[in-house]
Amino acid sequence: MSWRKFYIISKFFILIYSQNNIDDQGIQILCSYLEKYLILTSFTLYLDENKIKDQGSNYLGKALLECKSLKRISLQLFENSIYDEGILSLAYNLSLCSNLIDLNLNLSSNFINSEGAKGLGKALSSSQSLTYLKLYLSLNNIGADGSFYLCSSLQNSKSLKFLIIDLSANELGSEGAEHQKPTVTCLIIGGKRCLQYTFPDKTEMVEEYDMKSHELLMRKIKKVSNFKEAKWEYEIGEAPLNPNQQEQLLKATSANPIFLRKDTDRDFQFRIRNLPYPEEVYQIEVDEEKQQLVVRTTNKKYFKRIDVPDMARYNLKLEKGKPTFSYKNSTLLISYPKPDPILLRESERRKQFEKLNAKKPREGDIEFVEN
Repeated sequence: MSWRKFYIISKFFILIYSQNNIDDQGIQILCSYLEKYLILTSFTLYLDENKIKDQGSNYLGKALLECKSLKRISLQLFENSIYDEGILSLAYNLSLCSNLIDLNLNLSSNFINSEGAKGLGKALSSSQSLTYLKLYLSLNNIGADGSFYLCSSLQNSKSLKFLIIDLSANELGSEGAEHQKPTVTCLIIGGKRCLQYTFPDKTEMVEEYDMKSHELLMRKIKKVSNFKEAKWEYEIGEAPLNPNQQEQLLKATSANPIFLRKDTDRDFQFRIRNLPYPEEVYQIEVDEEKQQLVVRTTNKKYFKRIDVPDMARYNLKLEKGKPTFSYKNSTLLISYPKPDPILLRESERRKQFEKLNAKKPREGDIEFVEN
């Protein structure tokens, strides 16, 4: 094996070996050579655009762990063939480098999925010494689920002070929270905690929470339209009615079904009132192509499609077999379990609210809420 560029300057080691068809066996040879330089404190390695797979990544991680004095590592491993298993092994070994302070890790254009990203975040966040981290993960298949866990894990790191993460081109979803970071204003209005979101595309969203239980009581969204006046659409809760609307509604709802969403801590939950048919005729299914819940009756008297926008925001998929339902007093109650990323997000929000409540907010107060 001949090096394209190879420099050893005291305890600083720079190796440039891009575009050389290096496979796992080549990495094993390189790692055996590194054993001669265990006193290195800074190591920069360019191995981009090669043929490195999981085993090669494993070799590299173990070799770096043996260099006990390493404080700074820069690994350019983009455009290889490393999957989740190789990422997990590499990250685990890097997390055990007890003197590592500064890590620049470029893993773009590999084959990292959600589980690899989760493991990467969990491993690196466990490091007791890592202070500066640059993480480049573009052009993989991490998705919103993996990116959420990755960022949440690193956010909980006790040692990190500087962090850059590139997650571009990872199928996070055009409506995902990571693609459109809104500005958030929090006000105490009418004894409720009101969060007002404004997105870069001028979409507005308002949420109202109970001050004591932190239950989400209402969520409404208004999207900008060039063709018609923008109106509030209610995802959770009901729009307030004026006296005339109330009278009209009483007449209309004596027979017509009424749809309402009101979630629990663990489930998305949808109620459809004024359904007179027996329980055995109802069928609840998932349309995987359109990503909707579908309600139908075997007697062909009722049909409805239900969107779950929370899932789309996190780029999560509705799964067959997950919806359940019950029927009582002419009301159909449909439940779908919230996925872990959403449960974690809601748990973190409740913890924020508990801290805010400790300050004993009053009517009209403006609060700071992390997005």
